[in-house]
Amino acid sequence: MSSIIIVGHKNPDTDTVVASLVWGDYLKRKGYWPKVCRAGQLNYETKFVLKYFHQNQPPLIKNLAKKKVFLIDHNEASQAVDGLDKAQLVGILDHHKLGGLKTAEPIFCRIEALGSSSTLVAKIFLENNYKLNKKQAGLLLAGIISDTLNFHSPTTTLED
Repeated sequence: MSSIIIVGHKNPDTDTVVASLVWGDYLKRKGYWPKVCRAGQLNYETKFVLKYFHQNQPPLIKNLAKKKVFLIDHNEASQAVDGLDKAQLVGILDHHKLGGLKTAEPIFCRIEALGSSSTLVAKIFLENNYKLNKKQAGLLLAGIISDTLNFHSPTTTLED
């Protein structure tokens, strides 16, 4: 089975990075070989969170052409790494509006009106009776707190 690149949006925030990392752990449980990457330079908050949880920064990817790609926390070509139009999109996990991407074949796609993609990743773990370890739970909580603005964002839901 070939490797799947998991990547969030350009200008990566804490939610897109940590949701990608933990989603990579989920795909490993399902028998895939994911490689989590980032689409740009990390901000101070995200660097702090990764350091706190002793998590290495995902490598920077500059082009997705000819790769199998799973998008996290976005589904718009304008927010994606270059080369998405020449990549094989295999999945989307998001909490934003639909962004107009088209595929040649069916893909896994789950988009829910939640305050963060980290909430969606945690929800999928729970639905599958997978336990989050302390590090995974901490990373996702950091993503949720960040994206919901400490639960004060108007997009925050009870599920968050």
